[in-house]
Amino acid sequence: MVGGSLQSFAVNLYVFSVGRVLSGFGVGILSTMVPSYQCEISPSEERGKLVCGEFTGNITGYALSVWVDYFCYFIQDVGDARKNPHTFAANLSWRLPLFVQVVIAFVLFIGGFFIVESPRYLLDEDMDQQGFNVLCLLYDSSLEHNKPVKEFFLIKNSILNERITIPKFERSWKNMLKNYRTRVFIACSVFAFAQFNGINIISYYAPMVFEEAGFNNSSALLMTGINGIVYLLSTIPPWFLVDKWGRKPILVSGGIAMGICLYMIAWMIWLDKSYTPNMVAMLVIIYNAAFGYSWGPIGFLIPPEVFPLAIRSKGVSLATATNWLANYIVGQMTPILQDSVKWGLYLFPATSCVISIVVVVIFYPETKGVELEDIDRVFNEFYNTKGSQPQMNEYFRVDEATEMAGDGLELDELDYETDFQRRDAL
Repeated sequence: MVGGSLQSFAVNLYVFSVGRVLSGFGVGILSTMVPSYQCEISPSEERGKLVCGEFTGNITGYALSVWVDYFCYFIQDVGDARKNPHTFAANLSWRLPLFVQVVIAFVLFIGGFFIVESPRYLLDEDMDQQGFNVLCLLYDSSLEHNKPVKEFFLIKNSILNERITIPKFERSWKNMLKNYRTRVFIACSVFAFAQFNGINIISYYAPMVFEEAGFNNSSALLMTGINGIVYLLSTIPPWFLVDKWGRKPILVSGGIAMGICLYMIAWMIWLDKSYTPNMVAMLVIIYNAAFGYSWGPIGFLIPPEVFPLAIRSKGVSLATATNWLANYIVGQMTPILQDSVKWGLYLFPATSCVISIVVVVIFYPETKGVELEDIDRVFNEFYNTKGSQPQMNEYFRVDEATEMAGDGLELDELDYETDFQRRDAL
């Protein structure tokens, strides 16, 4: 809210820049925390749907921003606003779009007081009764009456084992990069490819792309708005597909469609025929739809899935930093390449799409329907390794746990390392 306000009411470039920096910090924190939070509060069978729904919210904001920009473009037709940048209408045309973010940030700020804490965080901090209460709330509509109890002890068992396999003094950046290199590569690469596959060439510079294809100023903005609506609608199918098809098929099919579109965009612009504007517009819209169905939502889903709880915050932070670094590179290089190599610009992201497909097929395990606490097993099976970590100890049995809960025992009273007999052999 503060950053958006400084931008909206900036009296000089310095104030505006400070506002941009503050907003950047806010976006960075949210893009790190929200996917992790969504993963940690979601049941395994619907985790993909819920995180994809969060991405739909992101693109709703993008589509809204495009149409706000389009309508504010015509504010400059009031009086002599286009010739005199100091008039009220001229100022309103660029300040109003910036102020919209303040309104949305205020809604998010208020909503933050009404959401529950992550149960995995609460259990990791040994606030077990609170964590169990949150699980009961999250699984209130579950057909399985003891689902909260099962989830509680599944998560708690994993946390207790992580305290042995990854002691707190080993939860450093150095040890994460040393012991979880494959997972770091997967989490960072999925974000890097999402950027290098070309989405922000379209999102940031869509009006320039359409102008290069032959549309005038207002028509280019209109096409950008239409593209935004199609982009938004394309994020809905993954809600119903990601937990049925899996992550890998969606990434591969989306990468193929995106690569074909980008190669054809380059070809159409190179041909420079009378039909080029219409063909480019159609291909850009199809490309955006392919991204919105695949690398967009799945890119936010995979990083928090692949890391254990002990290092999840560090791993997702690094992946998010990779996302914004790649975003910065694309944003800086696009106008340079667009000016120097013209149609050749689109060959770079098209080739990145091909590379990303190969990487997904070879290196990415499928995480569909897998409990976050079982991710280690998935990686061990996919890479045919026994794993460097010790065999998981069993601190509980669900039938005993359910009986204790039924007897009214407060969960905070339990000492899990001693109250439950370890069953290593069982």
